[in-house]
Amino acid sequence: MAAGVRAAVLAFVQSRSEDYPVRWVDELTSKGDFDGREYALEFFSVPASEQSALRRRLRPVRKEAEDMLGRPIVLVFHTPEATAKHYEGVVRQNLR
Repeated sequence: MAAGVRAAVLAFVQSRSEDYPVRWVDELTSKGDFDGREYALEFFSVPASEQSALRRRLRPVRKEAEDMLGRPIVLVFHTPEATAKHYEGVVRQNLR
């Protein structure tokens, strides 16, 4: 997939992510492997109590992003605690 399309999809999703930091999963800093990893978006600092509602609100955004990419995407949510424990440096250095 062209880097430009991925960048456009990320910018589109970021603009609708309610100010939660979001990025494509990065194999260098993410732990574990799973099907769809190359087309997975990570959302950081999303409280567990808000994840289901955010997922529902992102449904139309996800559909449009998938249409842009021409394939399904995976959404991964990290709680504030998990973000602080595993990704604080990534968020501080690379996101917003």
